Amino acid sequence: MNVLDIGVLLLLLLSLVAGARAGFLGPVLGLAGAVVGFAAALLLATLLRGSLAQIEQPLRALVTLMGLGAAVIMGEATGAAIGATMSRGIRCSPFRPLDALGGAVVGAAHVVLLVWLLGGILAAGMAPSLAPLARESVAVRLTTEAFPPPMALAGRLLTLLASTDLPPLFAGLEPPPAEPVDLPPDAETRALAESALASTARITSSGCGAGSLSVGSGFFVTATHAITNAHVVAGSTDTTVSIGGATFAAVVVAFDDEADLALLHVPDAQAPALQLTTEPPARGTASVALGYPGGGDLTVTAAAVTATYQINGPNIYGAGTSQRSVV
Repeated sequence: MNVLDIGVLLLLLLSLVAGARAGFLGPVLGLAGAVVGFAAALLLATLLRGSLAQIEQPLRALVTLMGLGAAVIMGEATGAAIGATMSRGIRCSPFRPLDALGGAVVGAAHVVLLVWLLGGILAAGMAPSLAPLARESVAVRLTTEAFPPPMALAGRLLTLLASTDLPPLFAGLEPPPAEPVDLPPDAETRALAESALASTARITSSGCGAGSLSVGSGFFVTATHAITNAHVVAGSTDTTVSIGGATFAAVVVAFDDEADLALLHVPDAQAPALQLTTEPPARGTASVALGYPGGGDLTVTAAAVTATYQINGPNIYGAGTSQRSVV
């Protein structure tokens, strides 16, 4: 039990007392109003995604969360007021004890719903700094084990609030991180990078919408075929591959939204191919990360393998789940 569990217990106690005093109709209609308000605000935020994307983080997250919070509060207040008006006659009737019990149950349901949503949002990676707190929380773990993670909702929220456009990796709570290992020395890092630089490409794709430009990284597996992430080319109508100072037209010939992988055919390229392995690398294997993060310049980062996971994760659209291996 941690500080999050203590907060949940206090909130649960307050909700039980408040629900019993308010009766059944007030809390249940308040809950319904909160759900309606949240759904309406989420729909509106999705429709305004283009405008929200123009706002820099963390202001975008603050504006979106304030809007969602205001919609939930207004919806719950409206529903609770209607319920309180309807339940006035029950308070002086023999059904008052049952009304109080029902109100307490609905009040507790408010808290369970809140913890369930919070766990799903944290599991989607929206707040990585809070992930350890969620992993150690008994309340979050119980709710995420009892109910399916709200991945569709969490995925949409992550898209609206996150500082990155990368899709969420995990469905459910992230596994605890493995113990760190030593990074390769500079000389080994340079040697690893030089062996792959000529095969590393910058992928640019554009769609039919204004400003729908996506930039990512990829690598050649044959002289004329490159692999990139599916989310980089999803919905694209024009894709180019830049390598060795030249840019070539490319066509998506295979697309897997569950594994987040796409295969591109680049007929005019003649790039050296990287060899793929069929076995996962051992812990401690020296590595290097090459790419164009955020569409910027090529970066070279020393890395080392800490663990291999079999995870259950959503597809690039934040819906559905599938098993995959992650190093």
